[in-house]
Amino acid sequence: MNIRFIIFILLFFLINNSIEASFPVLDEFEKVNVLDGENGNSGVPYFILTVILSLMSVFMFILFIGSALTHNGKPFIYFILSILSVLATLASGLQARRLGIGKFKSFLGISIVITSLLLIRYLIFG
Repeated sequence: MNIRFIIFILLFFLINNSIEASFPVLDEFEKVNVLDGENGNSGVPYFILTVILSLMSVFMFILFIGSALTHNGKPFIYFILSILSVLATLASGLQARRLGIGKFKSFLGISIVITSLLLIRYLIFG
């Protein structure tokens, strides 16, 4: 390696460490989490996860139907993934409700799944 590069790295670490040691701005950093509520435990991440998982389950059901309509498709994996994503949506909605999110927000993802399944049912069998 180049000797100048090694000297530059050593000087960089030396200057960086001395500046931190010479000028301490804060002794302690306070960790602020935007997603935490007043009691420190909020259901907002579970609410977001509920909506994302519900949309993913709708997408998997559409892939399941499309794969089933092709003659050489293998729809079983999409069916399993859609069922797992519906179960994860239910679990995430219940966890969000348990952590203090309102009833409407916590069951928004579940209602998206139910509405989409009804629409897919009427699309195919209607």
